[in-house]
Amino acid sequence: LPTAAQLIDQIRAGLPKPPRLIKTPRRCTRSSVVMLLRENTADDDLELLLVLRSPGRTRAVPQVGLPGGHQHGEEKDEDAAVREVSEQLGLDLPHQFTLLGRLDDRIIPGANGRSLVVACFVWLQKDEVPLKFDQQVRAATWWPMRCLLGDAEELAWDLRSEQAAARVSLPMELLESLGLHRIHFPKLSLPATCDVLVDEAEDELSLRKYFVLWGLTLSMLNDVTTRTGIRTSPMLVTQHLYGFRVEKVFASSLHNVCFAGLRLVFRLLGKQRPRWDQYARLCPLGLAFLLLSTLTALISG
Repeated sequence: LPTAAQLIDQIRAGLPKPPRLIKTPRRCTRSSVVMLLRENTADDDLELLLVLRSPGRTRAVPQVGLPGGHQHGEEKDEDAAVREVSEQLGLDLPHQFTLLGRLDDRIIPGANGRSLVVACFVWLQKDEVPLKFDQQVRAATWWPMRCLLGDAEELAWDLRSEQAAARVSLPMELLESLGLHRIHFPKLSLPATCDVLVDEAEDELSLRKYFVLWGLTLSMLNDVTTRTGIRTSPMLVTQHLYGFRVEKVFASSLHNVCFAGLRLVFRLLGKQRPRWDQYARLCPLGLAFLLLSTLTALISG
């Protein structure tokens, strides 16, 4: 396993130079998040700080993620990251941390056509500093980077939930009939050896169960670990079909094969690969076109 110093060198060298920046489109907001790293000298490992966000308007339960948040007005990406970390954790990034680099910007689709551009910065802690949570943060933990070298678990997301349904905007009966009503994501659970940092008023045991790493945060960590050579392939949920290993995104094996093939075509064309929600929305249209073409051929032939 690589040492902490080796991991730092790999991350510093592997981050994009320059990173791909996305201008904010119409009906779109910007957010800045931060990967805070520190050396664990006792285990000679590198650790990542993750926070447990309090429930809010867009989430009914606490959720794990990177510190950060929305930008204010014409605020620059890095300035927003520094401000958010100061507010949420009481940390002074320019003086207590060293900036290693920045990931490529990514755009996250939202409901009602409103999307989010996320800028992510990577900082390395210079010296041990205490954390001071504000009302946005319930707890935090330092997650060992070596735990990102193993296999991911499987998390099933039912699109019949209100939050998930907003991503697709199709009748649930149609999605169920096509086998598109359940999506599978990779996830990582907090190792038992990790401490959960909480305020005195909070109960560590009751909050530990919420420390599950998945979704956007895990996707950005996949970017870091694969780009820097820490991992040879991203953490995914996979299945073996006809001697091939494909990513398991849908409950239907047929859709997984079609989705993998479609993403491969886009990749070969140098285009951005389609997301699962785009596939789910376009699949009924594709089937309808195929059926219409078949009927037209039978009638005319």
